[in-house]
Amino acid sequence: YVNDIGEPIERFMTFHSIDGHTAEYLSSSIVDLFKYWNLNIKKCVGQSFDNASNMAGKYTGVQARIKNISPMADFVPCAAHSLNLVDVNSIESCTQAVKYFGLVQAVYVFFSSSTKRWKLLTDNLKKTKNTYILKPHSETRWSSNANAVQALQNDYNIILSVLNNIYENENEKPQYRVESNNLLKQLKKKETAVFTCIWNSILSRINESSIQLQSTTRNFSNIIPIYNSLIIYIQSKKKTPKSKCLNVTDTPEIILSERQKFIYDVHFVICDNLMTELNKRKSKYQELDDKFGFLYRSESNSCETKLKIEKCLSSYCDEIEIDYFFDEFIQFQAYIESIDDVYQCKQNPHNQLKYLYEMNIQQTFPNVETILRIFLSIPCTNCSSERSFSVLKRIKTRLRSTLTQERLDNLGLLSIESDLTSTLNFDDIINDFSLKKSRKIKSVAYNGLDFWWCKEIF
Repeated sequence: YVNDIGEPIERFMTFHSIDGHTAEYLSSSIVDLFKYWNLNIKKCVGQSFDNASNMAGKYTGVQARIKNISPMADFVPCAAHSLNLVDVNSIESCTQAVKYFGLVQAVYVFFSSSTKRWKLLTDNLKKTKNTYILKPHSETRWSSNANAVQALQNDYNIILSVLNNIYENENEKPQYRVESNNLLKQLKKKETAVFTCIWNSILSRINESSIQLQSTTRNFSNIIPIYNSLIIYIQSKKKTPKSKCLNVTDTPEIILSERQKFIYDVHFVICDNLMTELNKRKSKYQELDDKFGFLYRSESNSCETKLKIEKCLSSYCDEIEIDYFFDEFIQFQAYIESIDDVYQCKQNPHNQLKYLYEMNIQQTFPNVETILRIFLSIPCTNCSSERSFSVLKRIKTRLRSTLTQERLDNLGLLSIESDLTSTLNFDDIINDFSLKKSRKIKSVAYNGLDFWWCKEIF
């Protein structure tokens, strides 16, 4: 929802236990929760889930069932989830890429499986004041691949040196010497170094974009520009395959067949797959971008623009006076053009709504205020709700191993919404608690001794 000063607010409501994963069951559970909280689901203007078929299914998924109940509830696939799928699919785009990330994980496992080898690696890193340490791959941590490749690139020479020392150490077990030698041979290949440079640059950009999309302050107008910028970046990487690291392979420069094969079969395949996936994911947001684009793009006041606006507002007939909106919006655009920081306001619906409240002119543009509030209430990610599960792990420690589920859920809610919790006055709660739990009411002195009278006695 949007508060009274124009800030979009995201709140965690509850943990809800489910007994199935079908779209019918999940959608009915959501409807029941809305009824329990006395919330009108028909007022819901947006919904965001991951890309699982039971959630995002076009005809029978949860989003389609909610849309049938509330026609205003536009579905936005979680932009961060979608970007993570781009990452995953690009890694699986060719055999060489799969082998490379298998090698990255094997290097981490080799060192982390032994405290002796791990200490040997970390001691060498400390000597060079290197702050990066090897990272593992994780299915649930989206940044794991980017972090793993970044650490490998920064520690590359040190890892080679440590592996070589382990291999040459005759006191080591033959099994570990063989493993270190195999890893050493793989890492010494120039193709591995090239892969490390390529993936580090690509994954770092994807990771930084994903972090931006996960922010609760991001709105829908940020999604497509971020996707477009990544597509342009990947295109630039594909257009310059001969630059920098791709000029070095184990094949001599005179013989071009193997080098060209690496460029065409590996580098181009990765870039093409990335661009295809990004365009595929971006297309799912294009419909909503066309619907609300008039709010943050400069468009002429033509009949075509008016038809687009009327088509957009047709979903909100009960909330907006369509007959008056177009004239009101033209005046609002002129008002925005007259302010000093026109670009920051014109290109950002969030700033537009905040400016309305700062100038106290929302009564002058009531329909514009409504459409801006609707737009900012549409979620573009659902990362915050998923991240809330990590709070339970922090609360239920070995010291609280006997917590009941209800108490754990309540403590989790207090922790997740800590900004609200900190504003509460606990004095009344403490007083009520002490009165309910107090069993002793007064004492009577008798022969120098204190006797307590308890409520149960009377």
